[in-house]
Amino acid sequence: MTENIDSKKTLSSKSGFLGAQSPPQTNFDIIIKSKIKSSVPDMSVAGEVPEALNKKVHKIMQDAAERAKANGRRTVQARDL
Repeated sequence: MTENIDSKKTLSSKSGFLGAQSPPQTNFDIIIKSKIKSSVPDMSVAGEVPEALNKKVHKIMQDAAERAKANGRRTVQARDL
């Protein structure tokens, strides 16, 4: 019996990424799309806004993580934003 395994989701020791050491992923949503409209109730929100906002948040978090590492910490704090 063979199983179909998605290689993108499989962690391997060859890649050097295990557990909390996994590479950053940017293909998931941080932003809750249904909440965007409630943040600007008197405005319409274009369909591409959630994706663009999600990309910005990923970038902000990556930059914050780099700042925390540069300061010798493994915890991202509000001051890193």
